[in-house]
Amino acid sequence: MVKKSEQTIDKKEINLSPKEIAEPINKNLKDRYQGLIEEEESDTLNLWESNDIIKKIDAERSELTLDKTRVSIPDSTQKILGLFPSSNLNFNHESSSIGTLIFSPISIGILTLVSGIILIQKKDIIHQLLLGENGLSEQIMEFLGLAKLKVSQTAIFLHNRALVDAKILAKSLKAIEQDKFSKQEFLLFAKIKFCVQYNRQEYEGLNQSIECLKSALKAQKSYVIMDQIELMCQGIKQKEFYDHVYQELKKYEDPEVFQSNIKQKLTAIIPQIKTDEGKHNLQVYAQELDSLCKNDFSLRLFSLFTQKQLKEFSILQSTSEIISNLKEQDLMNLKVLTCLVMVHYDMFEESGKMINITGKKSSPDTYARIIQYLALENRHQQAYIQFEKLIEVLRQWHPFYQAVSKIREEYPPENYRQPKDFNQEIPGLDLYLKYKNYLTDRQTGYTYIDFGEEQ
Repeated sequence: MVKKSEQTIDKKEINLSPKEIAEPINKNLKDRYQGLIEEEESDTLNLWESNDIIKKIDAERSELTLDKTRVSIPDSTQKILGLFPSSNLNFNHESSSIGTLIFSPISIGILTLVSGIILIQKKDIIHQLLLGENGLSEQIMEFLGLAKLKVSQTAIFLHNRALVDAKILAKSLKAIEQDKFSKQEFLLFAKIKFCVQYNRQEYEGLNQSIECLKSALKAQKSYVIMDQIELMCQGIKQKEFYDHVYQELKKYEDPEVFQSNIKQKLTAIIPQIKTDEGKHNLQVYAQELDSLCKNDFSLRLFSLFTQKQLKEFSILQSTSEIISNLKEQDLMNLKVLTCLVMVHYDMFEESGKMINITGKKSSPDTYARIIQYLALENRHQQAYIQFEKLIEVLRQWHPFYQAVSKIREEYPPENYRQPKDFNQEIPGLDLYLKYKNYLTDRQTGYTYIDFGEEQ
């Protein structure tokens, strides 16, 4: 009885009569091709073809069992998912609701692709929720008493504030840095400059002698320029100005008084000179004289030259020529420079007397180091001014670097749950390590630069 009742229900739900199935299909084909082909050539389904369709539908229906009372899929959803209802099959006679669902392979592929893209986009969020800072995993570990200690809020605040300050200074460092700062010859000059300024190693006590030699060479150079102007400009008013300078040099005692007297005379003479060239040359002459007034030793030495005491002038001129003719390969090799000094050692000994190099300091090695330094300074002085600005900013940056490093050391990741900012690279650290490495002796570990650290 049970089987009979089930059969009765199935017949009410679906009509499996071949005629009932084939006729709608034949009518549909006929309407579609109306007027395009002759009547006798119109496609129709015979009984055997209808039976084949029924078998396929029954086979698919047996693989997918749906509760018609609970399944309801809107048309829009069917289009997205690729689920196409069979309009020729009904669960009952009252409505043409979904009977059999046909899954398209293309729609399944698209659905899988979309799901994958969504998962990729959300993986960071999922990771943060599960494993990130204050995530589910961390909360569980904390509940069980197995979590690491938290970094104090005060430490986090101080760490992040120092990190921001370091970032601001790092931008300035990148703006100042030049490619030239990485060249070997420039770095050699920076090392020697540091030793001269701080009286380190073999350059101890040479700073004053080097400055005296620079002043002497300045006096020699200025004398050459001013002597050429005197030879070129022999007008009455020009000669009057030259004579006035010589008289002032003879009674020279105070540089400010000397400068004031020279300027007054120049102001009176310039309007009386007729040609622009004559005026320009006399102004150049006065400028050279004014630059000599900045150093007492230079001006006094120049005064000797004007009195035709040219022995010192000749020595300085030869020294200047040797320094000017040094090539890059010579400057990088102190032994080559020492050999050069030995060839002209008598001359260097005489120049040593002028710049107060006596006793054991008066040696070929000492003079080689002095001319090496002066030659490098002539080539790199302008770039070094910018380099000093870089070092000054690094000194300002260094305390923030130390503050960040100290806090991170106090709260190591082995024992503490560090915030993500603790893993951020300290801005400017790359430049700091770069120049510290450049200016550190690998054998002795000595650093030829002052970052504000203990030497």
